[in-house]
Amino acid sequence: MLDANDQKPATETGVAAANLAVRAASGTDRWLNLAKLVSKEIHLRTDVTPKIDEAHWMILLDIFVAQSEGRVTPFMSAAHASNVSVSTAQRHIHRMTKAGLVEQHRSAIDQRVTHVGLTDRGLLLVSKTLEAMNALRASAPTGR
Repeated sequence: MLDANDQKPATETGVAAANLAVRAASGTDRWLNLAKLVSKEIHLRTDVTPKIDEAHWMILLDIFVAQSEGRVTPFMSAAHASNVSVSTAQRHIHRMTKAGLVEQHRSAIDQRVTHVGLTDRGLLLVSKTLEAMNALRASAPTGR
């Protein structure tokens, strides 16, 4: 392979050294480590919760955050968190309700509004997954 000026062959060692210099100057190692960590977290989550896809996970997280902050989660909030259509989110929530992870109840103030919450089983699933992700982050290199 010739270099940009077609003067001499570029060696793999030269390319690697140039890449290292660029990475060091731009902080790429930090982003590389973050990308590796995020990839590991996704794989970890799918290992811990193999039947929970990304949309389900986003719904569970939205409900978890709201409950942890003492707020109720309207169905529409959970639906928006999943980044899928409302009808698809409704199917996801129905499946998670049948699986015992989520419970649904009507608002006492407005019967047209449905609230969703985590069951004890759902809370345990989310907590265990977040605990495993936290342990992974604690053991990850910082890239500094």
